[in-house]
Amino acid sequence: MLNMGLIKEAVGVDYSENLIVDARNKAAELPLRYYVIDTNTAVFPETGYDLVVNHAAAHHIAYINKVFSENFRATAGRWLFYIRWITLARTETNIRGNNGTQPVH
Repeated sequence: MLNMGLIKEAVGVDYSENLIVDARNKAAELPLRYYVIDTNTAVFPETGYDLVVNHAAAHHIAYINKVFSENFRATAGRWLFYIRWITLARTETNIRGNNGTQPVH
């Protein structure tokens, strides 16, 4: 979306520091801010977001009411929530540092 000029800035969040580091390395030239937070317990530091995108992580949402309430607050009540499902092949060691058999929460 940033590359296409559809949005001017974005915030990336994940509970994995490894994924945040990887994202920073892949998109260093883009106007992104990153936070290491678990969306199940997060209170986002700002409000005024226009769009919340959940990319391949909706299966980690344990507290759907809390997560959606926080997204609603963070977007000042005018939110759009987009979920994208993808299937990833299991590898011997994934980016979170485990072999895919250990829980990530």
